[in-house]
Amino acid sequence: TNFRCLTNAAVEEWVGVEPVTHFQPFQDAERAKFNITFPTRTVWLNGENIDIDAESFDTVVGTHVLCSVQDTRQVLRQVIRALKPGGTYYFLEHVAADPVNTTMYYSQQLLAPLFSIIGNGFKFRPLYDDMDWLQSAIPNLEVSYEHFDAPLPLPPIKPHILGVVKKLR
Repeated sequence: TNFRCLTNAAVEEWVGVEPVTHFQPFQDAERAKFNITFPTRTVWLNGENIDIDAESFDTVVGTHVLCSVQDTRQVLRQVIRALKPGGTYYFLEHVAADPVNTTMYYSQQLLAPLFSIIGNGFKFRPLYDDMDWLQSAIPNLEVSYEHFDAPLPLPPIKPHILGVVKKLR
């Protein structure tokens, strides 16, 4: 879905990481739909197991990734490892509702097993803790994010965070 946000003039190469190989036809269709002409390749594995050279990317974009991985902090370590100094990680993620908001939080907990099955391992996670951990655990990062409710038809998946991590030089 990120192809619609990219322009051929601004991208030298696109590398995707995706564990679900049956998404390939959809990815190919989106690439054609938006007339993507820059080189693309997909690494078909889990984000925890990325085998990409350290400091090899200017930008990493994660859209609804951390909700379906086994180890969010390992994926975040890999993202930061892959970024060049001065590089940026942009992310948009589903999150668990605040437990104080009992109706939404308990709705998510009730629906979690179903979402995990239909959403490829999707979990409602409190990613705020992971972003705060990232800021404190890895030196030379600027981490900022905001919480918002996405304009989606299913209330349990509306809680989101949108943010940026900058790897300082």
